[in-house]
Amino acid sequence: MGLSGRCDGSGASEASRGSGLPGVQVVPGTKEAPGAPGALGARRSVASNASGTQEPDARVAPAAREVPTASRPLGGWGAWTAYVLAVAAAAGVASVVVLAHEAGAAFDPASNALGASADSAGASGVPADVLGAAWTLVLVALLCLFTGVFEEGVFRVLALDALSAACGDGPRGKARAAFASAALFGLLHVSTGDVSSVSDAASGAQAFLKPVQAGLFGLFMAALYDRTRSLWPLAGIHAAFNLLSVGPALLAGDVRQTYVTGSLPDLALLVAMTVLLVPVAVAAVASIVGATRGRGVTGGRG
Repeated sequence: MGLSGRCDGSGASEASRGSGLPGVQVVPGTKEAPGAPGALGARRSVASNASGTQEPDARVAPAAREVPTASRPLGGWGAWTAYVLAVAAAAGVASVVVLAHEAGAAFDPASNALGASADSAGASGVPADVLGAAWTLVLVALLCLFTGVFEEGVFRVLALDALSAACGDGPRGKARAAFASAALFGLLHVSTGDVSSVSDAASGAQAFLKPVQAGLFGLFMAALYDRTRSLWPLAGIHAAFNLLSVGPALLAGDVRQTYVTGSLPDLALLVAMTVLLVPVAVAAVASIVGATRGRGVTGGRG
């Protein structure tokens, strides 16, 4: 009995030393089941854990890996946003120059839409023209803000989401939804009164180009919404665009009821603004299609 116990103990000790793993006993004569991890597999697992490395699981499909969300609020579109706002500012300054040229006098910064005199003063001692200009600026800014919130809420948050669901989540579906929402947005900027005001080639070109210009801007806003998925950044950018483009003319007292004026300088300004918005619209469509492809089947936003 003592000899038998020594033989068993020595055999187990030798098997344990042979496996290289403390506390693991291998019974002689037994075989591992197919696919079961043996001593060699255990040593590989221990070595892998000790080195801190882990091989990727081949069973995970590449398409199932989530695409990281853009870390920046505009998804890398800050430069294009600055470009669009610069175009709006240039258009606003040019509109005031055109207005002054048509009036036959140099633009007077002290004048405002209320027509107050520079020599008059209120009870506080502040010139009435300063008070009037400040109040007009506040009204114009509020008008631009309300317009931005309303139009972006309707044409991006509501219409674009609904059109995206109808057109599909693929690249072509997203692009079709963006074009459809931009077309609706462009048509909103031409009324029946604008069409009835067409009397010559210049006014006809204005009636045609205005929805095109607005549609290009709509594509830009669709790309921003595709990146941010938020109303408020879009409303702020839209309000800034309106304030910079039409605000100077409104502050100068030019309150027009229609875009169709038949004026050649106005037409030239509209043509220039439309051409300058083409590159950003092309980049917007490429961004929507590329972001859709990058999401794969996970729906993540890149």
